[in-house]
Amino acid sequence: AAENILSKGKLVDFINTPVVVFPAFYPLFLSSIQFLTGLKILSFAPYANALLFAIVIILSGYIIEQFSNASRLYKIALLSCIVLSPALLEVYSLLLSETVFILLLVLFMIALNSYFKNYSRKSLLTAAIIASLAAITRYAGITIFIAGGICLVLNMKLPKRQKIKDILLFTFICPSLLIINLIRNNIVSNTNTGIREKSLVSLHNNMHDAGAVFNDWLPFR
Repeated sequence: AAENILSKGKLVDFINTPVVVFPAFYPLFLSSIQFLTGLKILSFAPYANALLFAIVIILSGYIIEQFSNASRLYKIALLSCIVLSPALLEVYSLLLSETVFILLLVLFMIALNSYFKNYSRKSLLTAAIIASLAAITRYAGITIFIAGGICLVLNMKLPKRQKIKDILLFTFICPSLLIINLIRNNIVSNTNTGIREKSLVSLHNNMHDAGAVFNDWLPFR
């Protein structure tokens, strides 16, 4: 899809079908790097993933430093869990939209925390834009701006007038890119997120599959 953006000017997959099952941002992200570097995606992918993972680690260290009374040993222990996480190592060894989504999630937490420290509209706007990008990186990103909205609603330190304005600003910006993505999907496929299979897997089987994943990641055997 990323290569087709450059070669054909269209967001289509390898059989020329419009990409609607997944959001648009990750292919756009890859095609942007390909355009700037002139390299094939598989050539720069390991370096891009390594850079993204490194930024996640650095930003995680920054977040830990904001904790009250966080000792050096505590920081090293938490960062070691991130660096050695089988889940993250697996994600950042593949071409997956989660590589960007995780970074956006960390950036969102930093931006929202900054807003709650100084109540700056700039910080709120930054958090809203990041949440909007997350929602077109993975559709699950909608949970980020729902969580952010709940935090804004539960905050009791702001005057009611300013609080309402900030909530409206956040609510207006967050879904904007997702709405554009969904409109585009409807135009090219007459569906919001493509035709998806019905969920026929039982709760028991879902729990078994989840356990199997953790069993692969951690030394439970």
